Amino acid sequence: MIDDEIKYLQSKHVTYEEADKADGSEFVVTLDVQKLDDTGVELIGQHDKGLKFYLNDPQVNKEFKEQLEGITTGEQRILMLSSQEEGKTDKYKVICIKVAKAVFPELNDEFVNKIYKGADIKTIEEFGAKVKSDLEGIYKNITEQELRNNIVSELIKLNDISVPDALVENILDSYIEDIKNQNPKRQLAKDFDEEEYRKTRRTDAILQVKWYLIRDKIIELEKIEVTDKDLVPVIEADAKKYNLPSDKLRTLYEKNPDVKYRILDDKLMEFLIQNAKIKEVERQKEEITT
Repeated sequence: MIDDEIKYLQSKHVTYEEADKADGSEFVVTLDVQKLDDTGVELIGQHDKGLKFYLNDPQVNKEFKEQLEGITTGEQRILMLSSQEEGKTDKYKVICIKVAKAVFPELNDEFVNKIYKGADIKTIEEFGAKVKSDLEGIYKNITEQELRNNIVSELIKLNDISVPDALVENILDSYIEDIKNQNPKRQLAKDFDEEEYRKTRRTDAILQVKWYLIRDKIIELEKIEVTDKDLVPVIEADAKKYNLPSDKLRTLYEKNPDVKYRILDDKLMEFLIQNAKIKEVERQKEEITT
C-alpha cells in the first residue's frame, strides 16, 4: 500500500513525452474509435474521436489493453472485445492518433520537497515513513468511524423504540434543505420529485431520530457533560491547525454550541466504546481498497 501511494503521488507530477510506439504499459494512446457490425461495416453514430487511454489504468478493459500492445502512431487495428451480451463479441476499428510515454518523477530530494514542502524530511526512507504514517492515520480514522457506526447500529437494534412522526418530518426537511443549499439559488431542481425523495429517505430519517433519542437518554442517565477542561485539547489542536491564538479561539468556542455538541458526542462514544464488547476483524487488502 505504501508503494501504491508513492506511485500515486508520483502520478500527480507525471510528464509526457511523445513516442512512436506504445511498447509498454506506461503509455497514453489517443484513438479514433469506430464500432463495426459483424460484417465489418461501420455503424452510423457510433464513432468517437480523440479518446485517450492510459494503458496502465486498472479500470481499462484487459482485452482492450492486450490488443493495443505495441500500437504505433497512425496504425489502424480491428479490436474484438467481449460484449455485455453473453456469448457475443463487439468489433471496433481504431486508428492511433498519438502515443505519449508517461514519465514519472524520480524519487529524490527534489521530489520529496515538492510533495511535503516545509516538512523536515530529508531522505527517501523518511519519505516512506511519512507516507506510511499518513496512511495509518487515514485507516485509523476509517476504523474509528466504522466502529462508531456499528455501535450506533447495535444500539438501535437493541432499543426498538417508536418515534414521533413530527421528528421524522423535521429530519426529512433538513435533508431537503441540504439539497437546496447545493444550489446557488437555494431551490430544488424543476425535475426533483420531493415526495418520492421523502419516501426513499424515510427509513434513514427514522433511524436517525431513534439514534438521537437513544443518545440523549444515555447522556442523561450517565450524566455526560462538557466541562471547561474538555475544551482545552480541542482549542489547542485547532489553534495549531488554523494558526490562530488560543485565547481568541477559547472565546469563540465557549459560546459555540456546535463545538460543545462535537465534544459531547466524542465523550459519549468514548463511554460506549469502553463499555462495549468489541471484536477486531482483520480485513484483506482487497476489502480495504474497494
